[in-house]
Amino acid sequence: MAKDRILSQSKALYVTKTGVLNNQGIAVAGDEVSGVEATQLQRIDNFSFDVDIAGARTDVRTFGQLPRMATIVNSDLTANASIGYLLTDGENEHHLGFEITDSIVGDPFAGLNQAISGMISENSDYRERNLFAVTVAEGEDAFSQDAWSDRSEHDVVGLGNSFVTDYSLEISVGEIPRVDVTLEASNLVYYTGTSSGLYNPSINPANGRMVDTGQIALPVPSTGNSTVDVVRAEQVVLVLQSETALGVGGADLATIHPQSVSLSVPLGRENLQEIGKEFAYAKPLTFPIDVTVAVSAIASNQSAGSIATLLTGCAGQEKRDISVKLLDRCGSETLKFGYLLKNAVLDSSSNSQDLEGNETVDLQFSAQIGGATSTSEGVFFTGAYDTSLGSPLSPTLVTGLVGE
Repeated sequence: MAKDRILSQSKALYVTKTGVLNNQGIAVAGDEVSGVEATQLQRIDNFSFDVDIAGARTDVRTFGQLPRMATIVNSDLTANASIGYLLTDGENEHHLGFEITDSIVGDPFAGLNQAISGMISENSDYRERNLFAVTVAEGEDAFSQDAWSDRSEHDVVGLGNSFVTDYSLEISVGEIPRVDVTLEASNLVYYTGTSSGLYNPSINPANGRMVDTGQIALPVPSTGNSTVDVVRAEQVVLVLQSETALGVGGADLATIHPQSVSLSVPLGRENLQEIGKEFAYAKPLTFPIDVTVAVSAIASNQSAGSIATLLTGCAGQEKRDISVKLLDRCGSETLKFGYLLKNAVLDSSSNSQDLEGNETVDLQFSAQIGGATSTSEGVFFTGAYDTSLGSPLSPTLVTGLVGE
C-alpha cells in the first residue's frame, strides 16, 4: 500500500559491521550462513541524511559554446547522516564503535581505554558501520509485531561505510541528557518492498563492492536491553575541580552551580586517493583531536589568581581531569554512564551580569586525544550496558536470506 506520509512511529534504526560475515565459513543446522541480523539503536528522537552530488561534480566546458558540454562526478560522493538519541547506559555508544569500560563493579574510571581507541587503530570492527533506517507500513508502530507480518510494506535506507565524524553530549537543567552523532558514509542505497536479504551497502575501495557480500536482515525492533529508560539532569555529578585550583583565578570551580554541560568529540577524516581508483583507498582520522567540555553556570564564589601565570611558565598547574557521572535514580551511587576528560586545560572564561538576572560564567576546557592505548590523556567512556546482550561485534547469524 502506498504511503501518504511517514511519521516517526513507523521508523527504526540499525547498524552492522561493514564486513558482516568476516568471511566465516560457518554452517548452522547444515545450512550455510548467508547473513546477519542488524543491531538496533535505541531511544532515537531524530534522524536525517543527505547527499551533495553537486559538490562532487565537475563541469566540462570548451571554447565554442556557452553551456557545459558535459558533467562528471570526479571525486568521492559522500552521504551525511545525523542521529540524535536520549542518553542511557552506553548501549548506543557501544553499537556505534566506541570503547566503553564496564562500570558495574569497582572504580568506574579504573582501567579505561580511549573512547575511540578502535577508531584510532583503524580496527575494522570499530572504525565504521553500515547504518539502516527502516520504514514500516503507514499508521503502524515499528515496535509492533503486526508491522512485521508483511515485510513487502517495508522500505529501507542503507548507508555503507559510515564513519562517525562528531559525537556531542548535551545536558541542561530540566532537560533529558541527549547525544547527537554525525556520520559520513561512502554509499547510499534505497531498498523497497523488503527488510530482509538486503545486500551489503559497503564499498570496497579496490573494486566498489565488499569482498564479503553477506546479506542483512532487520529484526523486529524493541525498547532494547538498556538498564535504564533514560537518565535525568538531576542524576548528573560534574567534577571540574582537581587537587589544584585554577592558577589564573576567577570562578571557584568547586562552588559554581552548573546549568548546562556539553561535550564534543570531533572526528574529522581525510580522504586518501590515488590515480587509478575511483574511491579513496583509506579515510584515516586527522590529528590532533581536541575534545572540548563547555559549562554554563550560575557564579558564586571566586578564587584568587592572575592570568599572568600563563605567561611566566607556571601554566602546568592548569591541567585537570574533568568527570561527568550519570548516576542511577533514587539516590543510588550506581553509575549508569560516565565521561572522563584527562589532562584538560582551560580555554576560555566569560562572566556576564545584567540588572535582573544572576551572574553567569561560561567555561570551556579542552584535552587532546592520546594514542589508542594511552591512559594519561584524552576522553574515556564508562557505562553499565551489558555488551553480551547484543552487539554488532557478535551478531545473530541467519541462513536462507536471498538478496535482491
